Amino acid sequence: MTTVFVVPDIGSAGAAASLIFLVTFALAQWIGILARRRGTYSEGSFLTPLYPYISIFGIAACLGLAVFQGITVPAAGLIALVWLAFGGCLYVILFGRSARIFDASSEGFDPELVKLRGRSPLVLVPMANPVNAAPMIRVASSLAPPDSGRVLLLSVVLSKGVNDGGREEDLIINSQKVLKEAISASLDIGLSPEALITIAERPWPEIIRVSEAHGCESLLLGLTQFTDSDTEKNLETLLNSVDSDVVILRAPGDWQMLEVKRILVPVGGRGGHGELLARILGSVCRSGNPEITFLRVLPESADWKTCDRARKELFLYAADQAVKGEIKVQVEQSEDIASHIIRRVTESDLAILGIQRLGRRQKFLGELTLRIAGETNRPLLIISRRN
Repeated sequence: MTTVFVVPDIGSAGAAASLIFLVTFALAQWIGILARRRGTYSEGSFLTPLYPYISIFGIAACLGLAVFQGITVPAAGLIALVWLAFGGCLYVILFGRSARIFDASSEGFDPELVKLRGRSPLVLVPMANPVNAAPMIRVASSLAPPDSGRVLLLSVVLSKGVNDGGREEDLIINSQKVLKEAISASLDIGLSPEALITIAERPWPEIIRVSEAHGCESLLLGLTQFTDSDTEKNLETLLNSVDSDVVILRAPGDWQMLEVKRILVPVGGRGGHGELLARILGSVCRSGNPEITFLRVLPESADWKTCDRARKELFLYAADQAVKGEIKVQVEQSEDIASHIIRRVTESDLAILGIQRLGRRQKFLGELTLRIAGETNRPLLIISRRN
């Protein structure tokens, strides 16, 4: 009855359905060609005979019949366009965000999907301290899978004072040592990075320049501390100058990302880092089954309705991540929210914090993030989604 009311001509509705199916079958044949070209297969896997001629014939036949259908029943094309437009709007409004997060989580858990989709993400990893090389490479491999992504190691040699006695030689030796540690760590996990050494007066503007020049998808920074005013200012300048995802890691040199058992994700609201967070969590869950806790802390004055609404929102946020580990959703109350989160961070193996953003090129670390970094010594990942 609904179909008759919306489309009185049942024949046109049937022709529209046939038209959509034919286009769908043509797309399926094209996806099969892309999967054959981009994917890897083991011995004994089924391969389409006479590739790619059968697939090309299927595409041509489906599109030919679709054109014939559209010419024969002109109303079918209009109906198909209306329904596709309606479905597209429905996807964007209701399902688009969750689908993108699910895709990111799936790519983190199964890097083969990145390759099948024709993506080759480039991660820029500035290196300055040999101690941080190994943990940073492990995080870089989660952002750029070894089989499909690319990692660019950057070492900036300061030009200021290079003519001072022995200074130039020390800088070059340190740069070589850093890259040696990073490349060794990369080979241990099957990653084949590229290395770049540049000379500049200041490292932070040079990192920004290289990131923009190479169109990096992600930028990974390793910092032992960033609570002093100079580092904080440089970080905020960098965050407001690049269009890539930014991940800041603070961890000891012997830290193993894939051995993390307890992950804490403090959430202040609906969250704006879903895709990046999902990709990282999916990568961690690839080789383990960590306990992932999504935490929301409300003031003691919050009533039960506010707590219940926050719990539902947090549950939906956690469900969107689609991770494979053990998920916990906790809404707690405290008079001192910052101190409460800091205590929970000290009980975890890794805390993942999101950088607040006010708009395009308006990001800052925030008092809570700086306080957590200053009052804890646990491994931290601070993430910021691209603009």
